[in-house]
Amino acid sequence: MSNTPIHVGLAQAAMQASRVRQLYHQLEEVHHGARWSKQEDVVGLQSDVGELGRLVMGAEGRWMAPDDVRKQLEVKLAECLWWIFSLSNRLGIDVEHAYVDKMNELEHELTLSVANSKKQKKTARRKPKGAAEGEGKGNTSA
Repeated sequence: MSNTPIHVGLAQAAMQASRVRQLYHQLEEVHHGARWSKQEDVVGLQSDVGELGRLVMGAEGRWMAPDDVRKQLEVKLAECLWWIFSLSNRLGIDVEHAYVDKMNELEHELTLSVANSKKQKKTARRKPKGAAEGEGKGNTSA
């Protein structure tokens, strides 16, 4: 593989994933008499995600790592993306649109959460230590 940066849009990547999936469907029909179902595709994704987890653990020194762990991480991440693109195509979901919508929503919500957290932290720092509601305000009722 080349180290030259390649710029592929999500839509283009999804189309290529669909073409590759169609080739796999042909093999499935020859060897098993039928294409994998969408549920079987999810099992394939889950299997690759599990392998990805072990590779990440290996890269972090928490599991036995192969000598070429970085290369295997690249391959496994690409395979996981391929499954996502393939599934979105089979389910009739525009993954590019869904991704942009979800990231915009998350970015907005997280921006608000960060701002609120910073406000709460500033407010908490201003209260005297050990001050409970009503203490230190001349409130003597019990």
